[in-house]
Amino acid sequence: MTAKEEDILTSETLLKQGLAIDRLVRSVIVDKSINPDTLLVGDKNAVLVAARMTGFGPFYEVGITCPSCGSQNEASVNLAELEIKDSDTRELQRVDNGYLIQLPVTKIEVVFRLLVSKDETIITKILEQRKKKRQVESMSTLLLSSLIYSANGVTDRDQIESLVEKLPLRDSHFIRDTYDRIKPDIDMTLDFECSSCSHGGKVGMPLTAEFFWPRR
Repeated sequence: MTAKEEDILTSETLLKQGLAIDRLVRSVIVDKSINPDTLLVGDKNAVLVAARMTGFGPFYEVGITCPSCGSQNEASVNLAELEIKDSDTRELQRVDNGYLIQLPVTKIEVVFRLLVSKDETIITKILEQRKKKRQVESMSTLLLSSLIYSANGVTDRDQIESLVEKLPLRDSHFIRDTYDRIKPDIDMTLDFECSSCSHGGKVGMPLTAEFFWPRR
């Protein structure tokens, strides 16, 4: 990263519009024939981690809120040691637009696809708009609607969104669990133990603009 990328990350306009991270990715990719919007989410995350390391080094000091007691904890992460999650799709049938699975309860045949950066951006914007209007954020249904390409051969988006709202919980979890299992990505989870209440487990490390603001 250079001063140009720092300008992007400190632009109040881009930050308010939620565009800073996407602009950063576009700026640091040398091959301009690559459209960042079409990068798989895992590939975009890899670019962001690499950019952060070139700009500020591999060590990242992050604050973690305990999910049990709410206290703040500090952790130091060596980004160079983050592992890659391989995509194991051997048990799935590959089709032109994604992967074919049969849902366990309804027995509907669903084709789902891997999300790209543009999908992630759209989901984030919709959630922010709903939050501002104090509407139900509906992360689960938004994610499922984005993942599913077709259901029993039907590709109409309105029908798919209607189906998602009516899916039994086991079916919706099956789609999301399968997606989480096969999507290629960097493992951004951290082993965590609260210094106040000793609660332990895995916590996620989100890649937001704050990821590029090292603590002094």
